[in-house]
Amino acid sequence: MKTVSIIIPTYKRGDVVRQTLPSYIRQKFLKEVIIVDDGGFAFNDIKDVIKANRIIKYFSPKKRLGLPGARNYGIARATGDFIIFGEDDVEFTPDYVKVLLENIEKEEADIIAGRQIFVYPGQTKDSAASSAGKLQEKDMYICYPTDVNFSVDLGKNIPIHTLMPFALFKREVFSRVKYDESISGNYHREETDFYVSALEKGFRIFFCNVAFVWHLNYLSRSGGCRTQKKVEIELSLLRNNIYFWRKHYTFLKKLLNLKGPFVYYALKYSAVRYLSFLKRRLSL
Repeated sequence: MKTVSIIIPTYKRGDVVRQTLPSYIRQKFLKEVIIVDDGGFAFNDIKDVIKANRIIKYFSPKKRLGLPGARNYGIARATGDFIIFGEDDVEFTPDYVKVLLENIEKEEADIIAGRQIFVYPGQTKDSAASSAGKLQEKDMYICYPTDVNFSVDLGKNIPIHTLMPFALFKREVFSRVKYDESISGNYHREETDFYVSALEKGFRIFFCNVAFVWHLNYLSRSGGCRTQKKVEIELSLLRNNIYFWRKHYTFLKKLLNLKGPFVYYALKYSAVRYLSFLKRRLSL
């Protein structure tokens, strides 16, 4: 039987990961849940859960790794045939892993992930699902081609060049691709960078329409990347975006038939965020 290792990096969110851990422990085909507690802040909140569930393997690296480093640290310690990433503020639906395993074989893919449905403060899961159900295919790209709304129900699986973080990977992918630990700050683009790097190595990536997770936004109001000040977040977004496009522009230009120059895509996401901010301010 194929086995799966789930890796959950976390930073200053012990109370949050405690609430989402049950959704990981109940997954089928599970060999282990690896918690990489970057900084050691979560242990007191989850030590009783760890003690009660031998399937959980807890690690607290001696030095702060950052998100890409924490992912690589977990990968090096995983023993399952497949690896999938969770996040401390994300809850897997009961058959999420099972459905991805079925579809990674069906599509002959190397990497696959499903939809994510955001649950914001004041929402129930039902109301969040209802809101996501109103989205159409035209709503999929927030900022083409790298920023994608994976809440959209496309009605079909599709090959794609990027995914959300909660992807299932064939183990052999990590023998040729690692998370880029030079991506820092709020770690914007660390996932997209990995997926594009995997494509460059010839791996096949699919979006699975029939699997989804709950992204519990109302839980993550602090900790993680939110330990940064607003200005630091925006500067790291810009820096990482420029780094990403400098690294992958030639490949993506050919893959996606992009027409604009490097600088257009490197600055586009920050410009879209700034214009959205101005629009909100002017509407107040």
